[in-house]
Amino acid sequence: MNNALPADDRPPLEAGRAPAGWALLEWAADTDAERVCLVGGSAGMGKSHLIAWFACGATGHAAGHTSGHATGHAADQVNALVPAAGASLAPLVWELSFQLGYGPASVSDLIIHVTADKRPLLIAIPDLHQVSTRGRWPGSLLVTEVLEPLLALPWVRVIAEVRDLTSSGFDFPVRTIDLDDPAMTDEEEYAAWYTRLTGGSPTVPAAEVFPHPVLGRLAAGLTSDQGIARPDTRPDTRTSICAAWWSRLEPAARSALRTLAWARGEMGIATWRLLHAGLHPSDSEAAARAAVDAAAAQLAPQVQEFKLPLPQLIQIARRESEAIDEHSTPQVLFASLLDLVPKSTRGQLDWEHAPRYVLDHIIGHAPDARSLSHLMSDPGFLIHGSPAAITQALDDPKVKTPPTLRSTWYPAAPILDRGLPDAEKRASVLHAVALSSAPRLAELLAPMAEKASAVARWSFLRHTSLIPNNGGTDAHWPGAIGALSPGTSSTPHPTQVIAADPIGQLHIINAADGTISGRAVNTPANGATGISPLADGGIVVLGDDGVLHLVGGAEQPQTADILAPFNAVDPADRVNATCVGSDPQAGLLVVGDMTGNAHLFAFSQSALDRSALGQAPFSRVERLADAPLTGVCCLRVGNGVTMVVAAATDGTIRLWDCDRAPLPRPLTRRESVPKALALTETATGPVMAVAWADRVVHLLRPGLGNRITIYPHHDVSALALTRDGMLIAAGNEGITGWQYDQRILR
Repeated sequence: MNNALPADDRPPLEAGRAPAGWALLEWAADTDAERVCLVGGSAGMGKSHLIAWFACGATGHAAGHTSGHATGHAADQVNALVPAAGASLAPLVWELSFQLGYGPASVSDLIIHVTADKRPLLIAIPDLHQVSTRGRWPGSLLVTEVLEPLLALPWVRVIAEVRDLTSSGFDFPVRTIDLDDPAMTDEEEYAAWYTRLTGGSPTVPAAEVFPHPVLGRLAAGLTSDQGIARPDTRPDTRTSICAAWWSRLEPAARSALRTLAWARGEMGIATWRLLHAGLHPSDSEAAARAAVDAAAAQLAPQVQEFKLPLPQLIQIARRESEAIDEHSTPQVLFASLLDLVPKSTRGQLDWEHAPRYVLDHIIGHAPDARSLSHLMSDPGFLIHGSPAAITQALDDPKVKTPPTLRSTWYPAAPILDRGLPDAEKRASVLHAVALSSAPRLAELLAPMAEKASAVARWSFLRHTSLIPNNGGTDAHWPGAIGALSPGTSSTPHPTQVIAADPIGQLHIINAADGTISGRAVNTPANGATGISPLADGGIVVLGDDGVLHLVGGAEQPQTADILAPFNAVDPADRVNATCVGSDPQAGLLVVGDMTGNAHLFAFSQSALDRSALGQAPFSRVERLADAPLTGVCCLRVGNGVTMVVAAATDGTIRLWDCDRAPLPRPLTRRESVPKALALTETATGPVMAVAWADRVVHLLRPGLGNRITIYPHHDVSALALTRDGMLIAAGNEGITGWQYDQRILR
């Protein structure tokens, strides 16, 4: 039977699984197919492997923008692959949102993002049947609260792994691929694969283990003198083969596998060796190591992470462990895992150097709420432990914690869950949140946070939990902010910034500590999405209705002339402004529009190059992108060059040196929408900041390679930079001031 799969980036499917591969490929290619595909079957049938195989040849880049996406009903790429085993709802939603390019989101925010996106999406959920069912927000809500609402959108499709195809929880029509069905496995190919495993002389006939791949691997290792009970005497062939495989092992290997049987996930061999040695103190270190190595060779010698592959094997190992009263109590196992965490010279647990398995699973091994509370009170564990597991633990009201920990943890958790590269960055995220809610924790985290390239000096938050869709308002919350701008001569101090609130009022904020020191000017009662100060003390305000307003300052006819095309009554005559920026010291104003044009205005001819003609205000228009601009800044630098930087919805940041044409290539491009832009002159030269939709902020020198990455703990829709190295970022959820290391950007 010729079931050869098409040649592509995917590795070959072994054990005769080509029919299942074809079934999945045909579903993905069928534009009229059900929009849910369930891969089902019993344990060890290769469900996760099949989904991973499909995804590795169909994985596209997660994108947070809507331009340039393919059209049509069928998604031809896996946009998100979110393993669900053991997870509660919040980490699943965070991971899905991150992979789709949106940054951390609540359930409702995620649905809003996908609704606006409209690109064909294919979401893969391995191990859906193994989600957590504990807590207020269990992972079992994923289908009803997230996937089904997303499936109401015709451009979304889902492939999910389940154990039981008849009780998946989906109300939508589904396509099923049942790996227990012999039709999903080529019997001849399976037999050939199995024969190769046995070396050509199988003890157990292939027909007895077909179509089970894991059972086939176990049976292939049996010899004739390790006969198993035949199916006519023991109806459960799986249990029979597992028992025969187990009985053939040497006692030392069985002992090591009994240790592994209590693992809650895959365990690296180094951790396995250490744990086994700790649980068997009477054995020498060499003997414990040899036992684990022998056991690992029986499982899968070519892998780095290990677990017992079938529930029947786990049951056999645990029963044997309990029968001989061997380290089978949760208390003993928890204590042994804690012993794997090194200690500092002061006797404190050094979580930074703890084994990965311990960091990921120590919470799951905690025998009681008291043990969990002890972990939750350790700042080092909060920095290095699994954010998903910590979130799940804090969701249990029986776990006692310091009073402010939960309100501090929830804003930081989705950022920490994205896997930040080093401890300093993780500490800086948690420290930034703690500044406003947990001063003592912030003090404890400060030494490590100070090692990061940027550290928050102050932060005010509206503590909105990203787990449910509700939350309270903190007493120190200053109000949502729609736009920011550096201070001008009209503000008392150059390190102050101007902030626009939702009703358009302009506040003066001290960059050093975030305190509000007064109002800038009286403004119209409408929201602002952009503010740009002018040299005469006036401020151009871009309202959320797209209208440009001039507030404060002297009445200047030339300013009215600038604003007129953007405020034309007739839509046919109107230039639709999307963003504004200015350099008041140089007398420059720039406006970005929906077509990707930047309109640069100068109130004196010296502010532009000599090609500028006519009478003030002098102007230039340049196409900087083929998509709407989301941010635009201008700056006259020390050498007399006027530069314009623009951000667009196509994910590009572009530079225009006004003495010449814009650079043909963008300064940077990401698969995310830039939401805000800032530019200023510093002692080290021009510095720009970009806030992206996936909640990443980049600080960089235009045209140079070095950059600083900040992971804000709240949304960011507005940025401001001061000349002395402060970055202010704000949005609906909070405002924070970071001090960054300018030396990195030299």
